[in-house]
Amino acid sequence: MKSKKKEKSLIKELDGIRSLKNESIDLKELEDKMVKLIEKAAQYYQDQLDNNMAQFYFEYGSILVQILEQSQDSVENSLNCVEISRNDRELKNTQLAFENLEAAKTIIRNRLDKQNIEMYKLQEQLQRKPFQIMIEIRSKINETELEMSLILIRIGDLQTWREDYKDGLLNFYAALDILKNSFNYKELSAVHFKIGNAILLQNENGCEKLSLSHLEQSFRYCYQQFFNKECDIDLSEKNLSKIVIDNDLLKMLIEKMEDTYIQLNEVNACQKEIERWKSSEPILQQEIQYLGKISKQSQEINGIQIKRKN
Repeated sequence: MKSKKKEKSLIKELDGIRSLKNESIDLKELEDKMVKLIEKAAQYYQDQLDNNMAQFYFEYGSILVQILEQSQDSVENSLNCVEISRNDRELKNTQLAFENLEAAKTIIRNRLDKQNIEMYKLQEQLQRKPFQIMIEIRSKINETELEMSLILIRIGDLQTWREDYKDGLLNFYAALDILKNSFNYKELSAVHFKIGNAILLQNENGCEKLSLSHLEQSFRYCYQQFFNKECDIDLSEKNLSKIVIDNDLLKMLIEKMEDTYIQLNEVNACQKEIERWKSSEPILQQEIQYLGKISKQSQEINGIQIKRKN
């Protein structure tokens, strides 16, 4: 029989690692701690796909994604041997991150399937089962769905880091679909921001307008999270510079929207210039044809001898 004391010790150690993620601790040190903890957890649960292993896989995968994101922001080393070593390490971390996040996703999906089946059976037996049981199961399903959304967001982060924006967006949108009817304003704000940012990085036609719609939603949810009320601030381009708000995260979102509007205006100006040239092209073609006809005429125009260079 498994020791509950041992299990509590594993969870306590995992919570300790989670709390350290928000501090200025070396991520490599956290990775080493997480590797040892996963080994102990797998030995305890005796099944790599045990329901309880999901949280361990998720935290390990998340740490690896953070390490990859941090390496992208760090100064590149110009020495080839160092660069090759760094790339090999990144390739290994990328593969490990995918494996762990996908393992967590598989476990959570299986748990969610079982919970939904249980809910379906209870609905059929509603007359014979207490309504409170259904509420409890619904609550568990909501918790499991939140776990799934966080995994999808982290996989999306990893794919965005790899510049695989299409698949990254698919995972972000899948997470948003789960969260859209929740009151988890923190995660709703985060996923809208990640979608808006990935759309800009993808850099397809119309990306600025679509990105701005998600950045605005990110701001509104973030505002609701901090002030516990709906945001009624005018977020139009002309009003952004007038907004005064005492919150660093909201200020960052305003700056992001302002930068995106600048990019949108530059794109619009460029498109107008292209359209102007397109509209003047027929006139230019006529002028070119006219000059071509003159060049083929005789060397004398109106009695004046024209000397041309051959």
